[in-house]
Amino acid sequence: MKAPIETATDGYVATAKPASGEGSPWARLILGGGFILFFLVLWEAASRHAWIDPKFSSSPTLVVATLLQMLVDSAFWGHVRSTAAGFALGWGASVVAAVFLGVCMGWYRLLRDTLEPFFSAIYAVPRSALIPLLLIWLGFGIGYKVTIVVLLAFFPLLINTISGIRSADAALIRMAQSFGASDWQLLRAVAIPAAVPFILTGLRQSAALGMVGIIVGELFSSSSGLGYLISNAAQTFQTDRVFAVLIVLAVCGLALNESLLRLESRLVRWQPRR
Repeated sequence: MKAPIETATDGYVATAKPASGEGSPWARLILGGGFILFFLVLWEAASRHAWIDPKFSSSPTLVVATLLQMLVDSAFWGHVRSTAAGFALGWGASVVAAVFLGVCMGWYRLLRDTLEPFFSAIYAVPRSALIPLLLIWLGFGIGYKVTIVVLLAFFPLLINTISGIRSADAALIRMAQSFGASDWQLLRAVAIPAAVPFILTGLRQSAALGMVGIIVGELFSSSSGLGYLISNAAQTFQTDRVFAVLIVLAVCGLALNESLLRLESRLVRWQPRR
């Protein structure tokens, strides 16, 4: 005879076990942090015992010491501001232009058919191949950095926005039309809400590629910025400075991604969890 099934009226509510392979956040934190700590200890030991050439690999303690020195140097913060300004202006322009054009191209077929071949042609060209041309046109100033960021950050958001607008429920649109909804009302009340998750995903992709763009632009040719610091340190074999700047970039990238994830969780609360 089968045992009776426990329900909430029996005095408790049964809780489901986590699926196989799923661990608690604390377990993942301990395991991930433990692995990172092990890697750093191994790296430090390899550097101290000359298992690897410290000239090319540095060591965690030297990298941390160099990073602390850089953080109290006003010149370093000038480079940070230069990179941040180029990224913020370029990414901001990309977000405004890509969302606006993506909504319009996703909703109006004629506009999409007109502009899509042009954007597809630009998207097919490796953006790094355009850097020499941009240098001829724009020189080494902030306009050059902003343009590099736009070239990398614009297209992922544009593509996601178009896909989001086109994913709107056709049946819902027809029902709204039957009640006399205008084109603007359909776009505002049906299409744009359906596109929000796509747009937020595109935001994170464009932010990541925008970070790549600003650093690549500064690596190729610039007199300021974090990419310039990496290039200059690598040319003089200051590996500790290269790693220190990479740590700063990693922290900034993680902070930006976490901020966008929090924004996404707030804006898509109405969606069912999967």
